[in-house]
Amino acid sequence: MTARDNRPLEAWLGLEREAVWLYSLIGARLPDLRDRAQASLDSHARVRDQLLATVGRTSPPLQPSYDVGPMDSADAARAAAQSVERRIQQACAAGIDTVVAGDRPLPLRGLRRAALAELAWGGAPSGLPGLR
Repeated sequence: MTARDNRPLEAWLGLEREAVWLYSLIGARLPDLRDRAQASLDSHARVRDQLLATVGRTSPPLQPSYDVGPMDSADAARAAAQSVERRIQQACAAGIDTVVAGDRPLPLRGLRRAALAELAWGGAPSGLPGLR
């Protein structure tokens, strides 16, 4: 039996926490994007909670804030959302081949969800999400 390597899932968890923080910020600062931000926040909170149940509540540590740049326009918010979704795709792609076989569906679903979320925030489609 192979021991579980939680590092890829922990890296992904850190990004899900960042996404929850980011979408809260977007919703609070940009009323025109509030509904979309709330839907994204809810989705990422569900994934965060699933990952917390998988890797444990102690890792990685919570951050008080994240460097997302100025959040003073819808364009800036969209760019920040696309960035976090791309980084989640990369973390999921990296995790697919490093987690034990029984855990692979989790990062596969995460990769797909983040790729679709990036598109919803105005990103360009990619033939290989998570590898750019």
